[in-house]
Amino acid sequence: MNLAYVHEKIEDIKADCIMATVRSNKYSQTKVNWVIRQLSGNYYHEQVEEALTGRPIYMGDGDVCIARHDDEDRPRRFGMFTDVIFVIDDLFLPLRDIVANGLLHANDSGHESIILPTPRTEMAFDMAEKSVLVKQMIAGVSKFRRQRPHTRRCLNNVMLVELSGDTELIQLLKNGAYNFHRR
Repeated sequence: MNLAYVHEKIEDIKADCIMATVRSNKYSQTKVNWVIRQLSGNYYHEQVEEALTGRPIYMGDGDVCIARHDDEDRPRRFGMFTDVIFVIDDLFLPLRDIVANGLLHANDSGHESIILPTPRTEMAFDMAEKSVLVKQMIAGVSKFRRQRPHTRRCLNNVMLVELSGDTELIQLLKNGAYNFHRR
């Protein structure tokens, strides 16, 4: 399994899908959601909002909704990814569980590569909080790898990205990816 930090714009990264988090109340004002809207309007967010309001079941913390592209009705400006893995993150679960759930659903949907932007960055204010955030992300990737050994895994490329240009966070992501492969 390949885990790497990628220093490119999301729309330039070739991947099957991208992971984003939303709240169960449809609040999705994170940087990655903003970028997805810039690339494709409300195309993907309409799908997750419909899933959050239109189902007879309640979607809660850690649940996943996969918003898929449609070749007949493609979004106006499309990045290199085709699907969005929305994970409900109401902040009650550890970040490692949120990341692992998203990766498990991407894998089980047949995706081979995923863009993983840093979730919850708007809550990390100092270096210690950023370090915990990255450790939790890497722990989520490790948890996914344990739950889907290579014989049952098609998701083999996880690309970490940092959208705000935070150099401290970028260095932590690079170190986290490097240490992940040393284990």
